[in-house]
Amino acid sequence: MQLAERFKQWEREVKTEGRLEGRLEGEALVLQRQLTRRFGSLPEWAQQRLRSASSEELETWADRVLDATRLEEVFG
Repeated sequence: MQLAERFKQWEREVKTEGRLEGRLEGEALVLQRQLTRRFGSLPEWAQQRLRSASSEELETWADRVLDATRLEEVFG
């Protein structure tokens, strides 16, 4: 019985992890679209930062995109 309970717990954890990863990917894609509309084609370094960003970083950058005059200001 314990092993079956563990499998159920692992399944819940995997589903939760998947939702979190999906949410982060979605946030990064929206921010990438906003940055591209505002500043044009994004250099590789900016795309990499978006791909590896935490939720907190994405939120900060999303706020900065509203006031930034250069791409570097968003990530600064």
